[in-house]
Amino acid sequence: AQAIRTERNISLDLANQILASWESYSPALKTTAAEMFVSRQDWAERLLDAVEGKWSASCKINPADIPVSVRRSFALNKDLKDRATQLLGAWNESGDDVKALIAAKRKALTEGEPDLANGKILFQALCATCHKFHGGGQEVGPELIGSGRSNLDAILANVIDPNQIIGNGYQNFLVTTKDGRTLAGRIVEDTPTQVTLLGIGGSREVVPTADIAKKEDTGLSLMPMGFGSLPDDQLRNLLWYILAPPEEGPLTPAKKQELIKGAEAEKPAAPVKTAAKDYPPIDWESVSLWNPEWKVTAPEFEGTPRKLTDFAGRKNVLQLHPFPDKKTPSHLSRKLSVPATGQPTLTVDVAAKSGHDWDLVIRVNSKEVQRQSINAEGSAWKTQTLDLKPWAGQTIDLQLENHPTGWSWEFSYWSELKVNP
Repeated sequence: AQAIRTERNISLDLANQILASWESYSPALKTTAAEMFVSRQDWAERLLDAVEGKWSASCKINPADIPVSVRRSFALNKDLKDRATQLLGAWNESGDDVKALIAAKRKALTEGEPDLANGKILFQALCATCHKFHGGGQEVGPELIGSGRSNLDAILANVIDPNQIIGNGYQNFLVTTKDGRTLAGRIVEDTPTQVTLLGIGGSREVVPTADIAKKEDTGLSLMPMGFGSLPDDQLRNLLWYILAPPEEGPLTPAKKQELIKGAEAEKPAAPVKTAAKDYPPIDWESVSLWNPEWKVTAPEFEGTPRKLTDFAGRKNVLQLHPFPDKKTPSHLSRKLSVPATGQPTLTVDVAAKSGHDWDLVIRVNSKEVQRQSINAEGSAWKTQTLDLKPWAGQTIDLQLENHPTGWSWEFSYWSELKVNP
């Protein structure tokens, strides 16, 4: 017990040293420090002491220094949530208020002219800690070159309401260790011996399974909410920089109007009509973010492709259908660098509705290597595994295909899809 108390005192002494130098830190360093503080319960309490002015009369932290990622961590901490709410403000989940905020911000973003140079500075401070973009940034979230910025409406929804669409593998997990630490991030490795978390800023934490007291899926995106609280001019500069960075050419009036109207341009003028039934327009943004590492190729058929909130007991499910020519499959594809060592495998959980069936075909470098009929008999979800050791050390083209079997209810449903080391 004495050793534990001594270790705790040493730990808090380090926390005190960090707080003593707080005012000398850059905004980015303050963010890093605050995120480190919420990883331990006693440090998190000490950080709130400093915000409240109880820690030292000479060091009272401005609540504005506490980033949205840390505010969310406090909101998920049942012991500190109420106190953090009093000091930092309430944490609001998505709802009608968020929709109203998106509408208001859209108006502000279309009325003024953006300062792209300032937008780049804001991106480096606020977004590069998680996203790669034109050669910089971290790989915590999806790279922004390829997703989430096709038009103004899409990026507003993704930034202000990140929990609306959560790609597989980008859920925020909380891991509590037996020595009292709380770590947050997306799980990039989960084996019988250890769990690896990738957190905001690119921090990587490897936690032995034997040290874990609790592992919890928060049901939230790793990307925090709170960007909607940015002043209109800052949000305008930031989002227009992401939409139209100078690296991709000048932001001309025509290009700006195209991005403003992009959502309407991408959707059919009227709902797609099939078999006397109206189907809503396809939300390709949601589909592309289902699992950003994989490209979706599929026809617009009876409301698909689409991301379902839940199906057969699973959340965040992708629904596809083969092409109407009755022979061309829809498919998911990606390039993959297979590790040269270890036991690399591909696993995918797929399903069909009762009375439906389809064939799952897996191809490597265009060659069929596995085929399996998928139906609803037995358990709803079928786990398919492919041993990748034959391609160890190689970069391969992977393709997972939804094939028709008789052109009668060929819809496919996709849940977990990951490559294990």
